[in-house]
Amino acid sequence: MTNTLETIHDASFAILKNTGMIFHNPEAVEILRQKGCIVEENRVFFPENILLDLRSSAPKSFTLFAGNPDDCLEIGAGTPAYASGYGCPNIIEGDG
Repeated sequence: MTNTLETIHDASFAILKNTGMIFHNPEAVEILRQKGCIVEENRVFFPENILLDLRSSAPKSFTLFAGNPDDCLEIGAGTPAYASGYGCPNIIEGDG
């Protein structure tokens, strides 16, 4: 990895380990707890060894399904995938 990629890699691991991620799906939280992640309510913290295990079990490719089947997109199929942004993963209202 280049210096820039190593910096991004290290920072992402630090964020997932120290800040964690909030999940709104209790089933997902429980699955991650069973995998060895640290859970505080719905915030999940990912130790580096767990991240490496999860990464090694990820599929080589997957499909992003669209409302129109003609617009589905295969990710990781050995060719670059070009797509517009799909919006934010969460919506936060003004009152929090």
